[in-house]
Amino acid sequence: MRKDSIFLQFIFVVAVVGTFLAAAAGYIISVPLIKTLTESEERSLRLVSNEIFSIASDSFHDLLDERKEEDPVDVETAKEDLLARIVKYKSSILSADYHFLVIDRDNRILADSGNLFETPFRQSLSEGPAEREIRIEDRSGEMLIGYLRYFPAWQWRLITLIHEKDLRKETRQIQAWIYSSGIAGFLLLIALFHMVLKKRVQEPLEQLVRYASHLEEGHYEVPPDAGKGEVGKLSAAFHRMAAAIRERERKLSDLAKFPESNPNLLMKVSPEGNVLYSNPAVSKMLAEMGLPADHAVLLLPSDLRETTRGLLLEEEHRKELIWKVRDRTIEYTVFGFADEDAVVFHGIDITEKKRMEEQLFHAHKMETLGRIAGGVAHDFNNLLTGILGYASLMKGRPILDEGVAKALESIERAAERGTQLTRQLLGFARKGTLEYHPLDLNRIVDEIADMISQTFIRTIGIRLDKAAELPAVSGDSTQLHQCLMNLCINARDAMPEGGTLTIATRRRTVALERLEQYSRIPAGNYIEVVVTDEGQGMDEATQQTIFDQFFTTKVREKGTGLGMSMVYGIVKNHGGFITVRSVLGKGTSVELLIPVAESARPVAVDQELLPEIDSRANGDGSTVLLVDDEEFVRDVGKAMLNTLGYEVLTAENGQEGVDTFRRNREKISIVILDLIMPVMDGRKAFEEIRRIDPGARVVISTGFSGNEDVDRLKELGASAILTKPYSYNTMTSVVTLLESR
Repeated sequence: MRKDSIFLQFIFVVAVVGTFLAAAAGYIISVPLIKTLTESEERSLRLVSNEIFSIASDSFHDLLDERKEEDPVDVETAKEDLLARIVKYKSSILSADYHFLVIDRDNRILADSGNLFETPFRQSLSEGPAEREIRIEDRSGEMLIGYLRYFPAWQWRLITLIHEKDLRKETRQIQAWIYSSGIAGFLLLIALFHMVLKKRVQEPLEQLVRYASHLEEGHYEVPPDAGKGEVGKLSAAFHRMAAAIRERERKLSDLAKFPESNPNLLMKVSPEGNVLYSNPAVSKMLAEMGLPADHAVLLLPSDLRETTRGLLLEEEHRKELIWKVRDRTIEYTVFGFADEDAVVFHGIDITEKKRMEEQLFHAHKMETLGRIAGGVAHDFNNLLTGILGYASLMKGRPILDEGVAKALESIERAAERGTQLTRQLLGFARKGTLEYHPLDLNRIVDEIADMISQTFIRTIGIRLDKAAELPAVSGDSTQLHQCLMNLCINARDAMPEGGTLTIATRRRTVALERLEQYSRIPAGNYIEVVVTDEGQGMDEATQQTIFDQFFTTKVREKGTGLGMSMVYGIVKNHGGFITVRSVLGKGTSVELLIPVAESARPVAVDQELLPEIDSRANGDGSTVLLVDDEEFVRDVGKAMLNTLGYEVLTAENGQEGVDTFRRNREKISIVILDLIMPVMDGRKAFEEIRRIDPGARVVISTGFSGNEDVDRLKELGASAILTKPYSYNTMTSVVTLLESR
């Protein structure tokens, strides 16, 4: 035994006193000590029983938390895991050997950690309180003291057992030593035994009993004095148990904080539609919307009572719904619990998500329309090439009939009008060979203002609010003219009774990314153009559809529905952004943001940019290779070039064109190459031709192309760009320009 053991102290007392009479005095003094030890042993038994019950309760509540209490497989698995834990459980309360017995309502033994009883359990447990102390015998006839707790969830009886001899062992040993010490002498024993026993044993045990009472009441903040020896061990065990309970309480407290810190909406609602609880996120959203902080019901569906009661009656006890409150869209998941007469609303603000979905849908819609417009423009340009080409070619020949000459003139004008339409389509589709120059938007605004001031009715006043010294933007002048003109026409039509049309410009710096309905505007420097009217305005539904293709609020004779779609395409084609703000009955304001130019982009060679050349080229027998997948384009091009004195070789796709050039490279002076063709496109054909002859003069003929393709080919050495549809004069100008170099 260790020198600090309580038994060694008793031996020392017996050796010193050594009187028979001290035994009686020792008995009298030991009565409160034995009582305290007995109470401590019985309380330890109850505490161990409470731990087993707590383990069972935690296992059942885990099923409730996961909503698996009605699933027989999960319940059976949970029961088996719990029984295994009980069998293997080792209590830290005392070093005593505790045993655990679990009996179901049919008196079957589900768990016997010490294998102490025969199966089935044949001993009678008389009916009594759900929590009580019992005494039973094991299979060998030894008496066990136990503490029974009834677990109602699964109708189990959880019994914590210890052999009576083990439970009373230390108490009996102490009692025996006390009796022996009385032999040493009554007088010395009375003082020494009382002092040692009271200071080293009785007081620590009483303090430990008081602390155990505090634990039962839920107070863990004052740890007991450890003491020494076996009492010290018991005290340390209580300290560890208190620390474990304190940690569990801390975790439960942290879990309780979750609703308070949850950024989503949490509300507990009674079947009568009363909000029993709401977390801070609810108050925050109400404040942001300007609503009273104590009116959480304003965020819930209008049929709240029916929803709550209906959910409690449903078997699944779960429902999802979306509710819109002012400008906020909230997605609710509603939970109901079978054992609680209330439901929980968990709401997520999906306003931003819905906005992004609308932006993505709009972008896909406009991209689809752009592809359609581009394809139509491509085929239309090929058709117009034949019409315009033959018409212009015939005009250059003697015509005796004046009517035929007028007809050709009409055909040519119609073809040129078709050319303008295809340019608009390509601009709308954000494709095509556009002409980008550094532009002064104030100058374009002035030109638009001069035009509309002469054509709009006099009841509409034109007001300009232009910022001075605006930096340049990089853009296509024709497209931007058309964009602003469309906006001004829309403003005019919105003010049939007259009003003020305001065009304002200014430099705008977006410091942080800005979210709008159909775009995210990145930070940067922009030129802002705002067209404002005092007209009829638009409701929210109309604003959602103004950029849709063929949507219009005008009568059939006054609109096609492409105006705002065209504006949208032109602005996006210039890397810009458009925002529409309108109030029904008060007017509309359209804001355009065009990025400030960093450098001018290359200008495509177009018929409008070619020099006026009166003389006709003379091919002198030179050979031109014309590569195009459309037969009538090849035919009209060949006719034009033959008229100019060139021998013409033709090919209907890029691969055939490359093969033809490889065979006739010595005599071919110019290659006219279409970009979009089957088998091999124009870009790859161009690269192959330049690989065969780096000095080959190649003219790119295109009716539909992104600027990136044209710019790239110009960088690689394309000699000129021939935009479809082209006339005889345009063809003459291009080949004459190349021959003069």
